[in-house]
Amino acid sequence: MKKIYFSTLLSFSILSANYLELPTFTNYQDLKVLKSDLVDESLSIFKKYKKRDFYNLSFYTGILKYKNSLKDNGKFAGAYYSYYKYPFKMETNINFTFLNYKDDSKLKQKDFSLLEHYYFKTIHLKAGIHLIKSDDSLTDWGKVGILGISFYKYNNYSIGLDNYYSYYSNNSNSPKLIQFKGYVNKHFNFFNFGLGYNYIHFFNNYTENNLKQNYHYINSFLNFSLNKEISTTISAWKGDRVLAVNNNGFVVNNLLNVEKYGGFIKQNFIINNNSSLSLEYSFKRFIDNNKNANQNMFMLGYNLFW
Repeated sequence: MKKIYFSTLLSFSILSANYLELPTFTNYQDLKVLKSDLVDESLSIFKKYKKRDFYNLSFYTGILKYKNSLKDNGKFAGAYYSYYKYPFKMETNINFTFLNYKDDSKLKQKDFSLLEHYYFKTIHLKAGIHLIKSDDSLTDWGKVGILGISFYKYNNYSIGLDNYYSYYSNNSNSPKLIQFKGYVNKHFNFFNFGLGYNYIHFFNNYTENNLKQNYHYINSFLNFSLNKEISTTISAWKGDRVLAVNNNGFVVNNLLNVEKYGGFIKQNFIINNNSSLSLEYSFKRFIDNNKNANQNMFMLGYNLFW
């Protein structure tokens, strides 16, 4: 059975604790309009909002195209929900993936993620789990434990460390590994910039799967908004990685092939005070069947927040 490329793809308009908030809000309507790009930490500053409930419901779908790969094409769809009331936030996501191979074989996978957050004035803690149910026998019933801590100063910076423990227990050849991600994000007037370093360590079976024991890669992002209606995020990464975990644990690259570099660009459009639309394109270079292969992804997301 072929290995699946990824597990969960999630619209980056979803609230992420790794991003700094963009503007300074003047009233509740401003807060609602820009909530799709809001950092959770910023809410702790607005004392009059601490007793409010915030909800986010997002639906997304997309297609995958491959070149020089055993894979031919694919599609995915999913839904995300979050509830926030200071100092607590809960996030959950479910995703369905379907891949077609050039030899006419197919693969299906389901993913479920749950993430809990707790916010102090300058500290953010998180913990969660990501579960994988796949046709692939090697990575079926995969589990990823998520732990993280970050320190932040409102409208200035955040520094954090995330820890992901991946456990694949379906058979004796299934790998076990841990990933550490350190990152720093900085706010500059109307834009945000972030830089991260990732270290992946395999505990077992890396030689049986023709892998190294350790992998490293760096990633960066730039997010900017020139007005209240449109925001743009550009991100890139480079290095070597296998079974990497990203986006706070919601994205698991569930593939034993080595990935080399990639990136994405995303546009988020505010429709009204309670909804937005997002468009995203991403590219990735990876090794498939001892050859350089490419993946292109196109995704559409619709976000509701209230």
